[in-house]
Amino acid sequence: MKKKNLLRMLILALVLVLAVAASGCGGETGNNPEDNPPDDPVINDPVDNDPVIDNPVEDDSIHVSSTEELFAAIAPGAKIVIEPGYYNMSEFVETFDHESMVTWNQENPYIRLEECFDGNDVFIRNVDGLSIAGGGENFSDTEIVVEPRYAAILSFENCKDIEISNITMGHTMQSDCSGNVLNFFGCDNVNLDKADLYGCGVIGINAKQNCGDITVTDSIIRDCSYGPIEIAECQGRYEFRNCVFKGSMGGGYYEKSGSSELCFYDCEFGSEETNIWYFYEDIVAENCEWGEITQYPDYGW
Repeated sequence: MKKKNLLRMLILALVLVLAVAASGCGGETGNNPEDNPPDDPVINDPVDNDPVIDNPVEDDSIHVSSTEELFAAIAPGAKIVIEPGYYNMSEFVETFDHESMVTWNQENPYIRLEECFDGNDVFIRNVDGLSIAGGGENFSDTEIVVEPRYAAILSFENCKDIEISNITMGHTMQSDCSGNVLNFFGCDNVNLDKADLYGCGVIGINAKQNCGDITVTDSIIRDCSYGPIEIAECQGRYEFRNCVFKGSMGGGYYEKSGSSELCFYDCEFGSEETNIWYFYEDIVAENCEWGEITQYPDYGW
């Protein structure tokens, strides 16, 4: 009898132990860590413990600080930022003699060097989607110059979707010139913004060989020995907005075709530039400020 009572007591004790264990394992919601997962972890800077952005926006621009780096970066789709500074491209370009220039042109599909009367000329060619911008706060912070009087600063050949912004370009000193500031040959959809183009270049912007759709905004073209613009053999729209044309020896030249249009909006003209464009019937000019009219133009070109 005693053995039976002892056995019953052991069984009862075992049942009580199992009941207590069961209530502690999962009887109450919230006591299990899996029921309350921790908050998403915050990534902290190891130095100051400030939160760090998980996925920063990547800068896909190529930053350059020399002519060599600029030339190496030029390619279709490239977004180039030229760090603030004064860049005399001739210090690099004029190191090429005829033989080394031939080698360069064979190895570089997007830049061709050509000899001119007093130096070497630079042609950017067959490049689409190229962007070149000065890296400073103002266009005066980044300046590109060349020394030869017969060379342009840059010439573009058979390019489209080109953007040039926040930059100054010109020749090293004022004197007789036969080269322009910017040349465009067979180019389409060119945008210039916040640029300062100055002489002694013959022309600030020269567009030929079926160029079209060139837009210039918030820019200055000044002190050129012939005029700010020359547009010939053209097609599409040429639009200037909020631009200043001053200090040149003339207004320039526009050869209208059946598929071209030249428009000036909110632009300011010096006296020499006014003498040409104020009377020109084949252009659109709205809200422009004109200089003094000193002579009636002769359009017998």
